[in-house]
Amino acid sequence: MTSPTGSAEPGGVPLREFPLVYLSYDEPWAEASFDTLKSLRPDAIHVHGVEGLNACHVAAADATDAAGTGSSEPAGVAPVIG
Repeated sequence: MTSPTGSAEPGGVPLREFPLVYLSYDEPWAEASFDTLKSLRPDAIHVHGVEGLNACHVAAADATDAAGTGSSEPAGVAPVIG
């Protein structure tokens, strides 16, 4: 069992070891929900406005690559694709 802050059971991998991507499209509560998430995981990345489930997952992967490689995109902001 893990907590929202990323601790894991003994022998497990802390959740903070994995990138956290919040996917949204056109939900009116998306920004408020992402703000709440950021209070728990300041390194969270928001991918917003990508149409199609596959394209959304590709954009999430691209966003984690960009955040991990020192891209010019600031942390927490992913380019909108699509």
